[in-house]
Amino acid sequence: MKRLFGAKPLATLVAAASLFVSLAADAAPWKPHAPGESPPTQEQIDEASKRYQKGIQLYEVEGDVASALIELQRAYDTAPNYQVLFNIGQVARTARDYTTSKRAFEAYLQFGGANVPPEKKQQVETELKALKELVSTITITTTSTSGTLLVDGSEYGKLPLGEPVLVNPGSHKIELQTESGTATQTLTVAGGDERTIDLTVKVEISKPPPVTAPVTKVEEGPSYVWAGWLVSGLLGAGAIATGSVALVQRSDLDDKAYFGTEPPADLEDQKSRVTGLAIATDVLIGAAVLSAGVTLYFTIKESSSDDEAAPATTALRVSPNGLALTGTF
Repeated sequence: MKRLFGAKPLATLVAAASLFVSLAADAAPWKPHAPGESPPTQEQIDEASKRYQKGIQLYEVEGDVASALIELQRAYDTAPNYQVLFNIGQVARTARDYTTSKRAFEAYLQFGGANVPPEKKQQVETELKALKELVSTITITTTSTSGTLLVDGSEYGKLPLGEPVLVNPGSHKIELQTESGTATQTLTVAGGDERTIDLTVKVEISKPPPVTAPVTKVEEGPSYVWAGWLVSGLLGAGAIATGSVALVQRSDLDDKAYFGTEPPADLEDQKSRVTGLAIATDVLIGAAVLSAGVTLYFTIKESSSDDEAAPATTALRVSPNGLALTGTF
């Protein structure tokens, strides 16, 4: 199993865990405290020391790199000490968590400052140069001024970020959640990539419904009603035409006189034509009246759509004086 880079053998490291106690009174090696924040208590220092020893044992004896990294990070969070950051950087590097390794080494140099030995500083700077080619940076552009950035479902930070997002090689889902909505992009990066993505949240502006002018529906009768009135008009026109010819022929026949008991053949023919025209006129009149009556019935029926139409009856009667149409509507 690979030993911690730059660390002492296990027996010496267990004894070296006492650094949490020996440095308690010295403010220099500790991570700077926020205004009003108190240094860790003795109980916290003892807990951090146990976590640190457990982390070293998991790494060197058990070969459990992932669990060792968790214990070392827990030790640092409980009682921050810059020297633990060096071990976190090395274990994370072995676990191929390059982003955690890079952050830990950078914090080690920042918080250690002048307390970092020159040879150790050079060693860490060499590691950081190698890690730069193994991590990827993603610059986020957005019009939002506030919101929460999530990387692969975990919270990364709040806007404004101030620096690019640092990720390991692979596929990542970058999501920005704001009060106006959410913007998401998924991308795959390789080591050393420097990418820029836009996470501008698109705000949907509701458009008012279009105003439509009221349409007045023009009620039109069925086509068969108009056809009925057309047929009735044609039949009436035909009756007038044949009736007129019959009257002219009849008047001409009355003006002609003949001698003897038998009329001439031409007079008989003219008389027959007059009779035929009169019959045709009567038939056309009757048909026109019948057509007009039926059409009138359907016209009234269609116009009375809201009220129930009264029953209508029609009848064609033959009288000595001609044809007669009777009906009730």
